Amino acid sequence: MEIDKNLQERMINWLSEAAQNVTVWAGKEIPPFINEYLQWKFWENMVGIGVYILFLIVAILGYVVIWKFGYKVVKSRIDSDKDFNGSPLGYCDRCDYGVVKWLCLLVWPIIFIIVACATFPRDNIFTCLKIKIAPKVYLIEEAVKIVK
Repeated sequence: MEIDKNLQERMINWLSEAAQNVTVWAGKEIPPFINEYLQWKFWENMVGIGVYILFLIVAILGYVVIWKFGYKVVKSRIDSDKDFNGSPLGYCDRCDYGVVKWLCLLVWPIIFIIVACATFPRDNIFTCLKIKIAPKVYLIEEAVKIVK
């Protein structure tokens, strides 16, 4: 029995020291880990926002290039076309200015607006805001997701 009590006391002491060591280690390591996790999630969501902004810029530049290039090419055709009837659609017998005009004025912007709205990074924006404004709330929500 004496050996068992001695072994029991040593085990209790060892477990107590281990718990203290884990507490000290966790106190040192967990705050930097949480900060790194928050920074990673913030920048991960910012990349999504950046890709969306890049998409918008490319789409707008594409629209401008198509409008300018299409307008110049078709305008030069119209200027050289003697059969142009001067209609508001820009219709003429040998060119498709009306199609280019309506494609640029109506179809492209509608497609652009639909795609821009469908791909808007709302969740990424709110996540970035939540990380910067209320990081503890974000961490609790992430912990709840992990537990589920």
